[in-house]
Amino acid sequence: MLSKVLPIPSARFAYSCISYYYDLTHSYDSVIYLGVVGEFTSQRKRGLVLIARRVLLPDDEIRMEILGAKLLKNPFDYLWKESLNKWESTSAGSALSALSAYHATSLCFEKQIETPVPRDLINSNHDSQIAQFMIQEVTHIFSEKTGNVPYTREQLCLDRAA
Repeated sequence: MLSKVLPIPSARFAYSCISYYYDLTHSYDSVIYLGVVGEFTSQRKRGLVLIARRVLLPDDEIRMEILGAKLLKNPFDYLWKESLNKWESTSAGSALSALSAYHATSLCFEKQIETPVPRDLINSNHDSQIAQFMIQEVTHIFSEKTGNVPYTREQLCLDRAA
C-alpha cells in the first residue's frame, strides 16, 4: 500500500467582466463595459490582472448618474485600486468574489468564468510566462465584449502563493 499520496498540482485562472448599468432593467443597450479582472492561483504563484478603460467616452458620461461618472471618470485607476485592495486582503482565489460582493449595488461583476491553465504554467516559477497568459486572456475577453474600445490600460501583479 502507498503510505504517501501526493496531490496532483493544479492552477486556476478565473475572470469576471465589469460593467455599469445606467438603466436598472439591465438591458443590453444600457450597459457600459468597463473592464475585465482576472485572478491566477497555483501552489507557487498568485496573480491579479486588470484591463480597463482609462477614460469614459463622452456619451457614457452623459448616461451615467453624476456620482457614477465622478467615481468612474478614470475607470482603470478606480478599478485597479479596488481590485488590488481586495486581492491583498483576501486569501488566494477569493479576490473576485470579494470584489463582486463589495460592489453588489454599484457595479456589475459578471459570474466568474474559469479558463484552463496551460499545463506548463501549473508549476511554473516564470513570472513572464504567467503574466503573458493572464494578459492574453483578459485582453481577448475585453475585446470580445467591447469591440476594442480605445483608451485602455492593463496592469498586473504577481506574488508567491502564501
